[in-house]
Amino acid sequence: QYVAAKQRHIDALVARLHRARTDEERLRAYNRLFEAYYTFRFDSAMVYVKRGLQLAERANNAVFIDNFRIHRGLLLATGGYYSQALAELRVNAETLHPSLRLNYYYSMAWLYNFWASYCNDHEFAPQLARLRLHYLRQAISYAPRGSAMYNYLTGESMYYGKNDPKAIVYYNKVLQQVGLDDRLYASAAYAIARGYKALG
Repeated sequence: QYVAAKQRHIDALVARLHRARTDEERLRAYNRLFEAYYTFRFDSAMVYVKRGLQLAERANNAVFIDNFRIHRGLLLATGGYYSQALAELRVNAETLHPSLRLNYYYSMAWLYNFWASYCNDHEFAPQLARLRLHYLRQAISYAPRGSAMYNYLTGESMYYGKNDPKAIVYYNKVLQQVGLDDRLYASAAYAIARGYKALG
């Protein structure tokens, strides 16, 4: 049932892409399709990232070029391609369009989160974990204060910083702010379970 509902949503996005008349509309459609496929189907997400990046380069649209590079970096990190993700995410954050900075820092935090979990050792994992925390705190500064993303990132920062049990308070705020079908709801629900496990 859930997969069928997801597929109907994706079919509607594809139909919207086919109705697009301008490059801007197509770029936005590719962006929405990436978001729909991310964590659902890696290969399809990568297809739409590549198409979006190619169109952005042809249209000489710097904001969407950076946008799709950030998406590609996050996708590569999720797939376990850590060094390739880092290469893709090597952009100057100061020159990024302000609307992209939250996503950039969020993607960097997730890259180091996945990488630290993969290493799971005493030599490299602590250094990667410090970078995760650094980028989490950077991301918080760009999230609208009090928003679901702000509360989620604050919870993550508290959990990864000092394993602070008060992080659960922020995750619970997220559950009150977004719907059951929101990816952030799932992430916060997982984090709450993880927090209660740590508390025994």
